[in-house]
Amino acid sequence: MTGHGCFDRFLGLIEKRADCSCDFCGEEDDAVHTLRDCPAWDVKRLELKRKLNLKRDFTLGDAQWFQIQKCWPKVKK
Repeated sequence: MTGHGCFDRFLGLIEKRADCSCDFCGEEDDAVHTLRDCPAWDVKRLELKRKLNLKRDFTLGDAQWFQIQKCWPKVKK
């Protein structure tokens, strides 16, 4: 993950947002926060883990990234 995107931490770095906190929970918002930690995304995170048959959390290593790429057509449905 590059950290680029619509994450408040990145938007703060490029001066498009004055505050780096998550709109949903108030913690610092970055890609890892959104994918792994933010409680607002818990339901979607569980759905994604089920679709990809992931046993672990979203501390993604190379093996899990490969699995996600392989299963991506199922996720898009």
